[in-house]
Amino acid sequence: MIFRGYGAPEERVADLVARFRFLYPDIVVPATVAMAGAADALAAVRAHGGRTLVLTGKYTSNAALHLKALGWEVDVLVGGLWAAGKGVELARHQASVYVGDHGGDMVGAVAAGAVGVGVTTGPCDAETLLAAGAEVVLSSLDEFPAWLDSHLRRTA
Repeated sequence: MIFRGYGAPEERVADLVARFRFLYPDIVVPATVAMAGAADALAAVRAHGGRTLVLTGKYTSNAALHLKALGWEVDVLVGGLWAAGKGVELARHQASVYVGDHGGDMVGAVAAGAVGVGVTTGPCDAETLLAAGAEVVLSSLDEFPAWLDSHLRRTA
């Protein structure tokens, strides 16, 4: 949990987490701005008859608030996941492609046997994403619809 390792006494962690989750919807959700290309990436998956999954480390109910605020509908949302834990859900939903901006996302893609598509708009550069298992790295989500079209033609 984020509060561990930052000086919070262990006996206060549960209360701090509860407070964070209570404040988050009113402070963080309204300040969130959609990542460029995200809506078009979701639309591209749907245009090809695919299902959209959002797997995140965020608390599930807060992630749902973000999706609602952005006006995005997805087929599956699962929160509280990290790295190989994402792989379990990806495999369960038979995902063939997983897009992420962190090395842990690429670990999840590899664990599920999905094509890991790294995007360098997050905390990790191309080298880090490739080292974690990305099969392709894009500089932004704006590139994803064209990549998906090409990928599906190659694998058809």
